[in-house]
Amino acid sequence: MAAFIDLEYYINTYKGVAVPADSFYFYAERASTAVDFHTFERASAIVTAAEDAALINKIKMATCAAAERTADQSQAKRWETTRSTLRYHPTRL
Repeated sequence: MAAFIDLEYYINTYKGVAVPADSFYFYAERASTAVDFHTFERASAIVTAAEDAALINKIKMATCAAAERTADQSQAKRWETTRSTLRYHPTRL
């Protein structure tokens, strides 16, 4: 499944900055899958049909929000792992 959003849409329309550009498509695809799942696969049908621009924009905005949330959770998990490593091995940085 292709992502509902691209980096240009995320930066220029959504005005997003939380998702790193180098891993954007990883999070965009995960978010697109989540949005499609929660809409009972209606989102992909609507985006593919490309008939309702306003609804497609709402789907893309929701996908951007989901991508940011997924990226935030991933970064928090990495930080917790680093913190826990430093707690047990304080000499490692």
